[in-house]
Amino acid sequence: MNAAISLAVQGRFIQLPSFNGSLLYQALDDLDFLAQKLNLEPLGSFLGVTREEIEDAGVDLMDFMVPQTQWFDAEDVLETVFDLRVHLEKHSQSVANSSTVLPELKLLELSLELCETNNLAVRLALEV
Repeated sequence: MNAAISLAVQGRFIQLPSFNGSLLYQALDDLDFLAQKLNLEPLGSFLGVTREEIEDAGVDLMDFMVPQTQWFDAEDVLETVFDLRVHLEKHSQSVANSSTVLPELKLLELSLELCETNNLAVRLALEV
């Protein structure tokens, strides 16, 4: 599956740095494991999906209930991303391919800082 993690912003459009997100998706399990070791909220817990995204993926919504989309304070997601980045910069062996994951974490961190400054709620989204 060719998937990627992206940042969704609630409420209004804001210009954010773009990042590929596919490397974050590939490293998500390792990053979540590391987050738990560091007593952080795992990135995966900030993933959310809208009814429209499910329909766009071709899933028949008649088969199951779609939970209400959950949004998070950018500051909460930023805390995890910041601490993961700092840890990986000091301990690159903590996650496979950390040299390719770090640039994506940095761009995600920059985007989250902009969202926090503008008091915007966010969620991580799975792009397929």
